[in-house]
Amino acid sequence: MSSVIAKLCFFHGSRRQGGGASTPDTILGADLHRWFKGDGTLWQDSGRTTPATSDGDPVGAWDDASGNGGHATQGTAGARPTPQTAELNALAVVRGDGTDDFLSGAITADASTTVWIVAKHGGTAGNAAPWSREDFNTQLYTAGSGGVWRYFTPDTDMGGASSGWTRLCVRFNSNASADLYRDGTSIGNINPDDASATNTTRELFASGGGAGNFFGGDIAEVIEASVAASAQQLTDIDAYLVAKYGL
Repeated sequence: MSSVIAKLCFFHGSRRQGGGASTPDTILGADLHRWFKGDGTLWQDSGRTTPATSDGDPVGAWDDASGNGGHATQGTAGARPTPQTAELNALAVVRGDGTDDFLSGAITADASTTVWIVAKHGGTAGNAAPWSREDFNTQLYTAGSGGVWRYFTPDTDMGGASSGWTRLCVRFNSNASADLYRDGTSIGNINPDDASATNTTRELFASGGGAGNFFGGDIAEVIEASVAASAQQLTDIDAYLVAKYGL
């Protein structure tokens, strides 16, 4: 595959081996807010009636594996991403076309949250956001083909050429600050846009309410916690992603 792969998560840490690393539901417990897995349940329609199981099927709904019912959906048939089987460590991912594909879903407005994402940029030109909150002011994105990963706002260079493997994550701390990480290393602490605490919609494969920055690439997993994750939770989620995807 010629595309760029990025994994948005936290730093390397201990694994609870014994059949494999612990999973987000056991690591985060009630703090697990949303959880989307490429190898999870996908539907061709937003009404969740016809499974999407083959390469190229439209994805009108991506089930929230947290059990909280916060499914990510797309009601417009021509703007649906597609599943791609056996893409990362023999596991399925979901692919956006970088033109108009995106999924959106409701989230609880909360100033303290944490997001991890495993994604692969396809090298499309222009800004491309695999994950955002409601508007253009809270997003993880890559600045075009061969660009680096960034967070906005404020616009912050997170480094790591998008042509190579990268692990990234954002932890929002009561909206007063946010911690950025790449490849297990702290990028720094920023003061995020104040509006992020009131956002109640999240987009995958786009930002600005699905108005732009369409992400041409793959997403394997998204994990969202309803808290600023503890150091142990950060460590254990990273171990889970590393073990699952052979990173």
